Amino acid sequence: MKSTANVSLKYAVVGTGCCGTVAMARQLTRAGLPCTHEAIFGHDGYQMGLSRLSGEAPIQNSETSLREGNWLSETDTIVAESSYLAVPFLGHPALKSVTVIHLVRQPLSVISSFVLDLDYFCPKMSTREVSVWNRFIYEHLPDLRDHRSAITRAAKFYVDWNRMVEAITDDPSRNSFFHRIEDDPTAVLDFLGVKDPQSNYIINRRSNSKGKRNFDFTPSDIDCPCVRAEFIDMSCRYGYDLTRAKRGTPSFL
Repeated sequence: MKSTANVSLKYAVVGTGCCGTVAMARQLTRAGLPCTHEAIFGHDGYQMGLSRLSGEAPIQNSETSLREGNWLSETDTIVAESSYLAVPFLGHPALKSVTVIHLVRQPLSVISSFVLDLDYFCPKMSTREVSVWNRFIYEHLPDLRDHRSAITRAAKFYVDWNRMVEAITDDPSRNSFFHRIEDDPTAVLDFLGVKDPQSNYIINRRSNSKGKRNFDFTPSDIDCPCVRAEFIDMSCRYGYDLTRAKRGTPSFL
């Protein structure tokens, strides 16, 4: 994709990260809704996002998504952005009219990926050692540092980040759709106005899996009872059964 692009942002795919945002960006683009991944809203904040929306700053898909090649052409008009980093900004004026797709994935897989694959939330890391993306999360959820273990911080992040999304999608004036990445995408494509979805719209939802581990954490690894209860409650509301979770569970979708 060229350094600047025509942007007419209508849709924002958001969630916690590690929840299928790359796969959904590719899905929407293939279905005729050109979608970037962390190209407009990144760790550098809202003002830079506005500069990209206005064409004053370059747009480039995230390094993570480019591992599989750039799925956007130079002539595409960008209508969607898939980025968990957009969550804190959903209530800002420039995004008021944007339709929100709240994307979720199996919660234990998400928090396990953050801790085991990405090395996020490690209490032993100094501020200088923490990645810019991890630092972005702490900036918006500073209370995560109150917890002693990485997995508990990750679980609290999962709950609080999704609650930020829910604060927007629960507003009856906002157009939104809830989607689990494991589910058939036909419903979300229909919601977005894609007529007669075809099977070739459906792509590999494992596209961003790193494959570094052979187990996920379990709820018992979350050492704060309050965080554990919140995490289990949200998982149940989202339709995920954690009662069967055990070490050795495959980490992929």
